[in-house]
Amino acid sequence: MAVIVIAVIAVFFLGMGVFTFAAPAAMLRPFAITLQEAQSRSEVRAVYGGYGLAMAAILTIAAVDPGFHRSGIMITVGAALAGMAFGRLVSALVDKRTPFYPNWFYFLVETLASAALLATA
Repeated sequence: MAVIVIAVIAVFFLGMGVFTFAAPAAMLRPFAITLQEAQSRSEVRAVYGGYGLAMAAILTIAAVDPGFHRSGIMITVGAALAGMAFGRLVSALVDKRTPFYPNWFYFLVETLASAALLATA
């Protein structure tokens, strides 16, 4: 079961990373963020793209290594996803209402992925 959870979440991160490297502006378009300058696109590629690829890589290691590292990786990535979801929740409390997509949709994705990783760690 753990390998399935890890694989699904790794594929999500891989897709996010590859898509962001290819089209950083398109990645952020649902959030109403425009990337006018090269440094803006570089930042998005680094943070969304690089992070996504790194998470996919480390989750792949967890999928093929059932030893000690698997639990640590799952807890770490689960905690990172929980932190992302928490940031969205804080924003919902201090900012004006946002539509379900993209903010609440990704809140649910991050919360469910975090819970799945932490529960199977």
